[in-house]
Amino acid sequence: MKRILTAVLVLVVIVAAALPPLFGARARSLIEAELASIGEAVSSHATVEVSFHDWDVGWFSSTASVSLGVELNREALELDGQDPQALSTTLKLVTLYHGPVLIEPLAGLGWGAVELVVDASLVPELRDFHEAAGVDHVARLGVLVGLSSTTIGMDMPAFVYEEAGATGQGVGIDFGGLEATVVFDGRGESLEFDGEVGGVGITTPGWNAEVGRASWASNAREDARIPELWLGGGQVDVARVMVSSGDGGLVEVNDIRLQGGTEIDGDDLVATYLYEAREAVITTTRLDELAAEASVRYGYEALARLMEAVYNLEALDEEQQMALINALVRERLTFAIDRLGFEHEDRAALASLQIDFRGAELPDWFDISRSLDLSAILPWVSADVDLVFHRDLLNGLGIGQMDALVRILAREGMVKESGDDYTLNVGFEDGTLTVNGEPVEPFELLGLLSGL
Repeated sequence: MKRILTAVLVLVVIVAAALPPLFGARARSLIEAELASIGEAVSSHATVEVSFHDWDVGWFSSTASVSLGVELNREALELDGQDPQALSTTLKLVTLYHGPVLIEPLAGLGWGAVELVVDASLVPELRDFHEAAGVDHVARLGVLVGLSSTTIGMDMPAFVYEEAGATGQGVGIDFGGLEATVVFDGRGESLEFDGEVGGVGITTPGWNAEVGRASWASNAREDARIPELWLGGGQVDVARVMVSSGDGGLVEVNDIRLQGGTEIDGDDLVATYLYEAREAVITTTRLDELAAEASVRYGYEALARLMEAVYNLEALDEEQQMALINALVRERLTFAIDRLGFEHEDRAALASLQIDFRGAELPDWFDISRSLDLSAILPWVSADVDLVFHRDLLNGLGIGQMDALVRILAREGMVKESGDDYTLNVGFEDGTLTVNGEPVEPFELLGLLSGL
């Protein structure tokens, strides 16, 4: 029995001594393989070299110094005539967290993480900043390789920093902290980017600016039909943006939302955009419920050819370039502003615009290389503009001269009255301009628009 117990104890000691280096070495080899694959993926644009030094292994974590070198490909990035851009640095106190990963691939049957804390031990010049701001680090960076994805995270602590000097005479920064993550799927074909910042305030003797709490969420994915363009969408919410000066100047926008997205619908790539704000104040003028919503639709195959050609433009001769331009012109393009409006003292303005270019219907004889006269394509262009605004809006905004002009145009029938509103419709179809449904001469319309 004693011999068995002794053998077990010896085995335990051997395992405790041998396995941690084995786990650490295995995790290191898998991490290095992952880094090598990343370097290969970006090799056409940059050379990336990563190496580990002073590796100290353990069961679930290891520490090391990491040397990082990056050199941009001058030719691929069209940096002719400029020196190659290079970065070389050594990151100390990097911690690699890993489980007992002994089976490949790391992304499928194991996990590992690298953490780097940016503080005065890494950058000694930060010591004075730490003391002034009352923080012990500037940022914490981490990379986690999980079962089917890789996550890159960063957090920064909140701090208040004031430049040394007389009170009210220096520069002050009030930072509310930041948390952000980027998640890649195991094959690197999609990502999600989320985060939040607690706000940033900057104060100087002459002015101050503030960006309130902001958050964002977005996603993107590769699509084989347009490899150079990732599809997806995102949203950014900002509580407040304000800039003020000592002479009374003020710009303030509250409750801002920005949205955008791209997707393929049938044979078209559709891009959508949205901007909204609850209110905006410019000096003493306040606007409420600001909104702008737009979209663009264009053939995805033509766009894919264009994006591919951008990377090989120098290889195309003049004839090939013109052939590409003609192919791009022979596509349908639709641009729309579905909503553009605001309110002022319960008096609203709302506009919309749609432009449709039917390039696919151009006749066979059309060749843009033979003529740059854009009037030749006007028969295949249609447009429609609608404008509605309260009859007292312009005067309420203090634009009395424009208000007087609109009232004159209303008496002449160029601007219509509908209850408490003025309305205007401008259309273009089959080469004919119309205002409120009535044909007009182009110069007459230009005079109308220049007056407005």
